[in-house]
Amino acid sequence: MNLREQVNRGKINAGTNNKKQPRYGSKPFMGLPSNRVKSTKKDSTPSSNINWGKSHQSISSSSGLHSETTSKEDSRIIVALSEGRGEARCEVGLAAINVSQPRLILCQISDTQSYHNTLRKINIFNPSQILVPMTFVESSIQSRFVEKVKDQFPDVNYTYVRRNTYNKASGMEYVQELCIPSMNSVLLVLQHKYYALTAASALLRFLQGNLNIFYASGSIRIDYQESEGYAIIDVSTADRLELVSSTKPLQATKYSTLFGVLNNCYTKIGERALRTVLLQPPYATSIILERQECVTSLMKRPEKLQAIQVMLQKMGNIDQLLTLSTIVIDDSQYWSNRQLNYMLYLNGLVDIVGTFNEVISDFEQSFFRNLCYTLNSEGFIYIRDKVRTLIHDNAHAAKSHNGLLQRCFAIKPGINGLLDLVRKVYSERLDDMRDYVKLLGEKYNLPLTLGNNISKGYHIVFSMNKHQRMSMKNQIFLKNSFRFAD
Repeated sequence: MNLREQVNRGKINAGTNNKKQPRYGSKPFMGLPSNRVKSTKKDSTPSSNINWGKSHQSISSSSGLHSETTSKEDSRIIVALSEGRGEARCEVGLAAINVSQPRLILCQISDTQSYHNTLRKINIFNPSQILVPMTFVESSIQSRFVEKVKDQFPDVNYTYVRRNTYNKASGMEYVQELCIPSMNSVLLVLQHKYYALTAASALLRFLQGNLNIFYASGSIRIDYQESEGYAIIDVSTADRLELVSSTKPLQATKYSTLFGVLNNCYTKIGERALRTVLLQPPYATSIILERQECVTSLMKRPEKLQAIQVMLQKMGNIDQLLTLSTIVIDDSQYWSNRQLNYMLYLNGLVDIVGTFNEVISDFEQSFFRNLCYTLNSEGFIYIRDKVRTLIHDNAHAAKSHNGLLQRCFAIKPGINGLLDLVRKVYSERLDDMRDYVKLLGEKYNLPLTLGNNISKGYHIVFSMNKHQRMSMKNQIFLKNSFRFAD
C-alpha cells in the first residue's frame, strides 16, 4: 500500500477527513514547526554534507607515521616554490595558503646549498601539495633544490606548473586586490620581494585555473614572514626530538610527542599555532616574558580561566568562517549549504564576542589589552546587523535533524515569497507525517517516532530490545519497511 494512501486512510479512520484549518492562523509563517520532536543519534542525520576532513601522514621522511599534529578538519595547504638562477641561486620564494581557511603567507629566504632554512619552513607549513616550476624538471639535470625537497618530503603531492605563471607583476596585482585594506602595509614590504611575489602569482593562478577557487576582493589576510627572533630547528632534529611526530609510529600514543603532551587546545587554529611554536619557538626575551605574565595572570584567577575555556569550546571551528570569502564555481549546491552553515555559526558567534570581551577586560597585560581593542571593533556590530537583516536572531548552527530545520527556517519570512510558500507546505507535510506516526502508535500501542537520515529519508522508528523483539506478537512493523515518499 502506498504510504500516501495510508496517511489518508489513517486520517479517515481517526475522523480527521474534514477540511483542515490553516496551521498558523492569519499570522505570517515565522519559524520552525511548533510540535517537532527531538532527534536522536539513531534516527538523525548530519546537518550537512560538510567533510570535516581527516589527519594526513606526516610529511617528514624520517617518520612515516600519521601525524598527530594535523587537525582533523579539511586542511588542504598548498605551497608554491620558486628559486633564483645564476648568481641568485639559493634565493627561494615561498607562498602558502590553506584552501579552507584563506590566509596567504609569503616568505623569501636567502638559503645555502643545503636549503636547511627552506626545508624547515616547509615543514612548519605541513603542506599536502607543492607547486614547482616545470623548468626545474624538464632539464637533463634536475634542480638540486627540488631533489632536496622531494627527499625530505616524499609523501607530498607535487604538481609542475608553467614557468610563465611565475610573474612578479601578476603576483603584485593579486596581492593588492585580495589584501584586507586595514592590513595593506605589507605591500610596502613585498615591493622588493621578487621571488615571494612570483610564487604568489603561480599559487593564485593555480587555484583559479585548476581548482576553480576564487576569493573576494579585500578578503584575505596576507602576511610576510621572516625568521628573525625565532630559533631554527631543522626537520631531522625536530623528528629526533619527537616534537610533533614519534620515531616509533607503531607504538605511538597521544603522549609520545611533546605536541601531544601540551595539546589541550579547544580550537583547531590553536592546535596549528601550538605546532608552529614548537617547530619555530621565539627566543626574544620580551615575547617569552609577556607570555609568562599572561599564564601567571590566568593561574591566579581560575574563574576567569574557566570562563575563557567554556567560550573557546563554543568557538571550536571559528577559523572555518574564513571560507565565507571563498567563491567556488563547481558544485554550487554543496557550497551553498556549506556557506549557510557558516552564516548560522557566525550569527551565534557575534553574541559570544561581547561576553568574551567582558571576561578579559580586567587583565592588564598588553596581549589582553590588544585583544580587547580588537573585540571592541565596530565591525562586529556591523556584521551582526548585516547578518540579522536576513536571518533570525536565534538561528544557530546545529547537527543532525535539528541542523536541517535550522537551515530550512533560518531566513526570515518576507525575504522571498516563494521560499515562504515552500516552507509552509513543507512544515504541513511534516506535521502530516508526525500525525500519521502518532496515529499508528496509538493504534498498535507502540512507542513509534518519526526519524530522518540521508539513506532512508523520513521513516518510522521503533526501538526495542531483544526480549521485546522475541515476544512481539504483532509482526507488521518487523516484516515491512515503512518509508515516506519524498
